[in-house]
Amino acid sequence: MIEFLLIIILIFLLIWTFFKRNHHPKSACIVVLGDIGRSPRMSYHCISLLKLGYSVTLIGYKESKLMNQLNDDNVKIFDLTPYPKWLQLGTGMAQYGLKTIFLSFTLAIRLVQMRVVPKFILVQNPPSIPTLIVVYLYCRLFGCKFLIDWHNYGHTILALKKGKQNFLVKICKKIEIFFGQRSHLNFCVTKAMCRDLHTYGIKAKVFYDKPHESFRRADTFQKQFLIEKLIKQKMIPQINENCAFLVSSSSWTEDEDFQILIDALRIYEKFADSKLAKIVLFLTGKGPLKHFYERKFRQENFSSIQVNFVWLDPGDYPILLGSCDLGICLHMSSSDLDLPMKVVDMFGAQLPVCAYSFSW
Repeated sequence: MIEFLLIIILIFLLIWTFFKRNHHPKSACIVVLGDIGRSPRMSYHCISLLKLGYSVTLIGYKESKLMNQLNDDNVKIFDLTPYPKWLQLGTGMAQYGLKTIFLSFTLAIRLVQMRVVPKFILVQNPPSIPTLIVVYLYCRLFGCKFLIDWHNYGHTILALKKGKQNFLVKICKKIEIFFGQRSHLNFCVTKAMCRDLHTYGIKAKVFYDKPHESFRRADTFQKQFLIEKLIKQKMIPQINENCAFLVSSSSWTEDEDFQILIDALRIYEKFADSKLAKIVLFLTGKGPLKHFYERKFRQENFSSIQVNFVWLDPGDYPILLGSCDLGICLHMSSSDLDLPMKVVDMFGAQLPVCAYSFSW
């Protein structure tokens, strides 16, 4: 019933504006049902398309500062309306359905606001619902290519909360497979995911993440300048120069267990009186579990470990990675198939990484 209502809403919107549409062979659209500023892979897609002479429409949430390269005359950004708090009435099926309808409606509005029908629309997956449904219908009605970039599976992420046997999880999986089989092109981040997609009859190509050219080792001046900037912004206190710098970037979701890091730091703390270096730990990113773990770290009262929660401008993040001695990635992967972009960025900064072990 919900999907039927979504189709009706979208069809009416599209027919209402159909006569205004023109096709353009050098136009593309990228859809991210998330924060564009925290979607580096999709931002890099946009930058690459600009270099190829495309004009690009980016549809997503503008919650964080965007990469400087996206400030271009050939980039149009249509920001999505966040789901209002006054509609968040619970966690059951009714709430899930209401949110799906709201997101479908707002995404459909942004799509029909494009005065030119793009050559193709590239969709980030996950989230799968309602993104794949709405964009697929638009592409079918207006005759543009439907492309999916598989970062992970939406149904495996949902299963972390609901369990694999949950009705919504099963529906989400069927939707992903259905639209994946109907996409003009699928590409993904690892060979493991490519092989798994093939088992569902979804032909995909591996399109590896690569770090932006800004990710490299920082020199002494860059490192010192960044530290002084963070101190002035009161993000961090004074730092001893002889400390070891560690960094972890997180989206603070259920697939990252920072208790592992807390336990490891407790062990390190026991050797505080030894000749081991003191640690300065930088934790970056935003997400639903950030405040939960922030409280847990504060409760530890480490004496030889300084824990700093920071939020950086896009230009400062590469410098931080290039200034550190060790990167930490606790991403467990709900599917065991995806490679986190944060690890790729750390490699670009020539930063050794300690990561949660699974088959990448």
